[in-house]
Amino acid sequence: MVTGDSPGFSKGSQPPPETNEPRRLYSMRFCPFSQRARLALNFKELSYDVVNIDLRDKPDWYFAKNPLGKVPMLEEKGNDKGIFESLIIAEYLDDKYHAKNPLLPTDNPLKRAQQKMLVEVITNKITDGWHALMLNEDEEKKAVLGKNLDYIEELAAKELQKTFFGEENVGFIDLMIWPWFERLPAVEKFRGVPFNAERHPKLTAWCAKMRDHPQIKTSIYPTELHLQYFQTRNFNVGL
Repeated sequence: MVTGDSPGFSKGSQPPPETNEPRRLYSMRFCPFSQRARLALNFKELSYDVVNIDLRDKPDWYFAKNPLGKVPMLEEKGNDKGIFESLIIAEYLDDKYHAKNPLLPTDNPLKRAQQKMLVEVITNKITDGWHALMLNEDEEKKAVLGKNLDYIEELAAKELQKTFFGEENVGFIDLMIWPWFERLPAVEKFRGVPFNAERHPKLTAWCAKMRDHPQIKTSIYPTELHLQYFQTRNFNVGL
């Protein structure tokens, strides 16, 4: 079972009871940004519970916690203010628990900045029109995503010189871009955007390594479940 597999809270619901865990993540099962936070928590081997939020009909009590009403948001015992935005959460966790499976370098500010910039480049390319394409068939947006995947493949040929973007070990880049690549086989079935070893050899080889990583497996959904979500937009699908 994937960490956080529970029904979401919608408008009119009561807030969840306090958790016995040291931290709580507000999430949504199929949100790639929320998955970033789950990946960082799992990679750091930190215990937490998950409260899923219905992003189409958010409960009023959630806005009292996060004025933007977005997920993910992390709460920790002893800290009365939540931390939101996926990259901020991941970087915060890496700074606080750096000794356990470090993600970003602490001794090389330039390398640290370069890795964060690469995350921004890849994320912006792969999310360009993503949400709109998942909602509606659009040949122009399909072409854009296909072109951008080809661009990322060329980028990977330069940047992915070892097993992972983090070199021999999974790093910040790998975790922060993985959620969209996990979904690409479902996107190919749903919208016909090609993603395969012939056209994207570097990226598909990297994806195979990521899928097999023990701390990443705990956040991965099967392609068919992602496809069901794309088809139904039901965030409780499969429960």
